[in-house]
Amino acid sequence: MDDQLKKNYIEDLEDISCDYLVVGSGAGGSVACSELIKKNKDVILVEEGSHYKIDHFKGSIADSFSKVWRNSGVTPILGNPSFGYGEGMCLGGGTYINGGLIYRTADTVLQDWEQRLKSKIYSKENLKPIFEKIEKNLNVTVEKNEIDKNKDSQILFDISKKNNIKCVNVRRAIKNCKRNNKCTTGCVSGAKQSTLQNYIYPAAAKGLRILTNTRAEKILLKNNKPFKLKVKKDQKYFKIKFNNIILACGPIQTPLLIKKSFNNTSLKSRMHVHHNLRLNVVFNKPLNSEIGTIFTSQIQEYINDGVLFSASNFDKSYLFSGLNNLNSNQYEFLKENINFLATYLFQIKATNEVKIFNFNNIPVLHYNLSESDFIKIKKYLLLFSKMMFEIGAKKIYLPFSNNCEATNVDEVKKSLDFNKIKNLDMVSVHGMSSARMSLDNTPNSFFNIEGRSFEYENLYCVDASILPTSTIESPQGSIMALSHSITERNF
Repeated sequence: MDDQLKKNYIEDLEDISCDYLVVGSGAGGSVACSELIKKNKDVILVEEGSHYKIDHFKGSIADSFSKVWRNSGVTPILGNPSFGYGEGMCLGGGTYINGGLIYRTADTVLQDWEQRLKSKIYSKENLKPIFEKIEKNLNVTVEKNEIDKNKDSQILFDISKKNNIKCVNVRRAIKNCKRNNKCTTGCVSGAKQSTLQNYIYPAAAKGLRILTNTRAEKILLKNNKPFKLKVKKDQKYFKIKFNNIILACGPIQTPLLIKKSFNNTSLKSRMHVHHNLRLNVVFNKPLNSEIGTIFTSQIQEYINDGVLFSASNFDKSYLFSGLNNLNSNQYEFLKENINFLATYLFQIKATNEVKIFNFNNIPVLHYNLSESDFIKIKKYLLLFSKMMFEIGAKKIYLPFSNNCEATNVDEVKKSLDFNKIKNLDMVSVHGMSSARMSLDNTPNSFFNIEGRSFEYENLYCVDASILPTSTIESPQGSIMALSHSITERNF
């Protein structure tokens, strides 16, 4: 298939034109390319990053972060607290580097969208056959409990039984997973089913033309209609002529391109995010957490409060890079107890939004955590810690920049009382709704319910930017479903 892709690379950069130009190859862009090619359309895909096979990095975190993550994995979001945002920049986008979690959009979210959009286009009933198609294409299967692997995930089921709360096996896009625990580096075994393998490769086999290592700079207008895209490749600029352009650059790069093309006032741009906070927990029995994989189970009892708990991927180098303020005694303790250690992910749907500014064609991101969200975070940190101690935890490292450790609930309470918002240690990988679709043209929206620009009839968007609101769970399934829906209806 790599040979097929090479055949489809555009070599002559002069006088390039197409009917449909798709900018970005992640969850939304890859689906759009696939659906358009199935309809025998003339399509060019532009991707800023490079192409790597799904198993290219063989588990090397340093190598993969430097090559397939934008800004080596951390795009800074400044504020209170400041934190890092991660986004993919390669053929396949975020689907190449995530854990392969595929969720159908939550019923409560779809009901909210239906009310906001005054339409049933994206109702549960209408999206059901689309989700079924996606799940078939990506070989989405429900994870199973294992005796000898993923013991950190099994602890979540132990907690759920003890406290009578909901814990589920998650749905992941995998085929013959070898439990190598290296999902964020692509996939060591090639088991994870990204859109690279299941959408882009088949589209390339049917004629999709591809430009990698090519950055979109500006959409050019003629008679107030988009007609060319100015791009940069190998330090040179050239233009691609199109009849229709479909943006799928991601929730930061899509609004940035809109601002660069149509001036900064064209879109206010506010991005919804999920916050991820890590808890490292030392237990009184060995778990050998490296033997397993990412996110096989999840506590969903508090999903209506926008809160999820999962066992994260466990990698020693990744672990210690996130605990950079350890003293020598703490470091030695963790080294000696590494087989008793597990890492858990606490995800919360944020209330406030990230502001995206265009500063000399560079995105500047600003955010302040709301006081209500901080109260909620402390509430669930205390609750989760209490349940962990009851199930056999000896020590918990809380998600604060000073690496607070606690050996009982009282110490957790003291730490939560002591620490402020600025001390939170968190990241985000789920950005959404930064150029959202809406019923009416508003400062925060740019696209109508068909995914088409209010201003330009041949400009569309199919990535996370257009989600009307934040999802609760990982948005990949939602993005792909809306891209399928928009592409199937409009082209």
